[in-house]
Amino acid sequence: MNNEEHFLYESNHVYSHLFKYLFLYISLISSSTAILGYFWPNIVTINNSDISVSGVGILLILSLLSLIVFFSIKNKFAHIKVNNRTISVSNPKINRQYNWEEVKSINLIPFIFPPLYKIRINDNYFIFTTDNKYIFISLGVIKDVSEMGQFMSKKAKN
Repeated sequence: MNNEEHFLYESNHVYSHLFKYLFLYISLISSSTAILGYFWPNIVTINNSDISVSGVGILLILSLLSLIVFFSIKNKFAHIKVNNRTISVSNPKINRQYNWEEVKSINLIPFIFPPLYKIRINDNYFIFTTDNKYIFISLGVIKDVSEMGQFMSKKAKN
């Protein structure tokens, strides 16, 4: 093959961005709700009563924690392309192809759907999604039935 290899499957861009920025959205919503509640407490209602100062504090703490989580995982989300020989990883910090021998583990993260995977390559780990084809059984058991999910399951067993 030439320099531009043919990849069989690639991760879903939409769900990758959704998961990547989820904690930033949570942080923005909770901080703006806290600010509105502080200046206009009658606008923000929790359990049929106006928000209290302690409620504002709790929302600000939630916002801060969400922001910390966002900054700690934002560079771990990657766009993955795979074929039988290589895996291509692209994120803001890295754009590289690896051989499957360099992959240490592939794990499906429980309790999260659409399916979210964690892949460990050498000393780094990356998080990526597949297509929105899954079965949610119960108590966090997710079965990825997408073509890429089946491919990743086979590679994880090897």
